[in-house]
Amino acid sequence: MAKFNFVLNNKPSKSGKFAIMLRITIKKDRAFMVSGVELKSPANFLPDGKNDSWVHSREADYKKMNKRLKELKDSASETYEELVKLHSTVTPAMIVEQMKPSSDTDKTNSFMAFVKNRMADILNAGGFRNWKKYNCFILKLEAYLKQEGKKDLMFDEITPTFISGFTAYLHTLKNERHPEKMLHPNYIQVLMKSFRAMYKAAMDKDYIEHPISMKSFSATHIETEKEKLNLVEIGLIEALSLEEGSLIWNCRNAFLFSFYCAGIRAGDLLQLRWCNITSDGRLNYQMGKNHKTRDLVLVEQAADILKKYRKPTSKATDFIFPFMDASKPYSSAITQEDRDTLPIELKKRMLNDMAAKNALMNKELKKMAEMAGIKKKVSMHISRHSFAKVAKEEGTDNLHLKELMAHSSIKVTETYMGSFDTKKTDEALQHIFSKKEEATDKEKLLAILEGMDAEQITSLLATIQRKA
Repeated sequence: MAKFNFVLNNKPSKSGKFAIMLRITIKKDRAFMVSGVELKSPANFLPDGKNDSWVHSREADYKKMNKRLKELKDSASETYEELVKLHSTVTPAMIVEQMKPSSDTDKTNSFMAFVKNRMADILNAGGFRNWKKYNCFILKLEAYLKQEGKKDLMFDEITPTFISGFTAYLHTLKNERHPEKMLHPNYIQVLMKSFRAMYKAAMDKDYIEHPISMKSFSATHIETEKEKLNLVEIGLIEALSLEEGSLIWNCRNAFLFSFYCAGIRAGDLLQLRWCNITSDGRLNYQMGKNHKTRDLVLVEQAADILKKYRKPTSKATDFIFPFMDASKPYSSAITQEDRDTLPIELKKRMLNDMAAKNALMNKELKKMAEMAGIKKKVSMHISRHSFAKVAKEEGTDNLHLKELMAHSSIKVTETYMGSFDTKKTDEALQHIFSKKEEATDKEKLLAILEGMDAEQITSLLATIQRKA
């Protein structure tokens, strides 16, 4: 809990006056903030602040001064309450930094304060997913600083040596979901990318006088094999006998609908309404990840799944799949634009609920895979990879796949396909080791003649004539 008290600077300024400072205390950590109020005499300061009076009436403008001090204290308290909502740990320096006016001449030296202020801006702008990503990074960095006996990190303390130490620390941490394992190197790479992004943002705003190389933030990436189902395995899932209306039955329908609609992401599928289905048999929706619009024809298999859910009483704004709660306040946001403009607390609740539903579906899909005798790890996202695999095997080129999957660039699609786009390499390997048909005597003779010059051929013909 933060405490806010006013104290007097007993050392007079150049004008001979004594400044009142706001002291902010959290546990044993303190920071001071200039109030802008100065007194003619130290005797005119009332430290108890009884009835919100810190300045004696002997000062000519004591009423204005006391009003100014009360407003400052209230503002600091409100800032603290807002920061508590956003961060697991709040320091007095963060409160001071948050309350400072933004200007090029008023910059913090604290990397932690800069990051947390920037995170607050991201969250206030509606970027909850990005905020969550940076929050994971900053929590790990705070834990490392605590281990090193530090409460803050200055820009000039970020050196290749510090980064190396932080990276080594990350490799000692347990995986929260699988405590028997350590943090995956690819997740560590994600954390380091967040570190680099925040450092670069500070560089761009001229917070850093002598920046280090961006290469210092690099981390090892390990190629991982993403699970993909083939058409036979998709058929095994379709053939399962499941109780109609059960949770696992609904999860299978959601998975297959995603597959037959070019790999809809789980978050988008959960938000689909009947208004996303057009009268001419198409699916039209805006993706939450990149805000791209997808307009897809509903193939027969996808249309058949929708028939299981459409009722005479279905409204255009009703959810198609029965996972999200229509009574929640955020459910009134129908379009992606509506969801983007939700108050941040509602947006957080919505995204957390969606994550919980996705986890629930993945749990049921795991059971489904076991029932179908599929050894692969099946999840909602695997429907997207499986679609890409099947499409590639059917000869779909990467440009068409880019449009179908709504990737931002062909490079993303090529990277996405890299693990199973093996047609060319397969053909090359088969050609190298293919068994050649035995050449005829005539073909062998021609091959020999092709390797001889004119004089050698003339000599050969003369020898044949002598023997004839």
